[in-house]
Amino acid sequence: MCDQTKKRKIVKLTLIGSLALNFFLLGMFLGPLIHQPPAFERQTFLRGKQDGMGRMLRHLTKDLDKAEAQQVYAIFQKEQADFTAQREKMRELMKQMNVIFKQPVIDQEALERLMTGMTAQTEKLHRGLERAFIRMAKELPYETRLKIAATLEKLEAQPPR
Repeated sequence: MCDQTKKRKIVKLTLIGSLALNFFLLGMFLGPLIHQPPAFERQTFLRGKQDGMGRMLRHLTKDLDKAEAQQVYAIFQKEQADFTAQREKMRELMKQMNVIFKQPVIDQEALERLMTGMTAQTEKLHRGLERAFIRMAKELPYETRLKIAATLEKLEAQPPR
């Protein structure tokens, strides 16, 4: 029985560690999306200076002209305040996880509550992205959407890194 208990504990800790790593990576990749540059400058943006906009927006707008790209940025800018608030909440949850992990004995109930909170927070972040993409689908002209779709097809055809 002792070996079974140890195995279960190892599996639980492995799953928790995996979940924590996934949330951390999610924060790392969504972080650049959340911070909007002070002013829109497409030329600087294309030279690789992301100014906090993130790789996703750079990829989405690389084949668009300046006016079309500004429309995309404006759509994401309307969600920026929500992204920033959600990201701050996620940071707080990660700090709480850090405190729990530093304890000599893990409080299982606190950890489970934290995991539930992190899952809910991740869903809120995803809903913000969904709203931005829904707005893009509704507000962007057909020609712009075709260019973005072609860009997404090119990105999908690339081998994973």
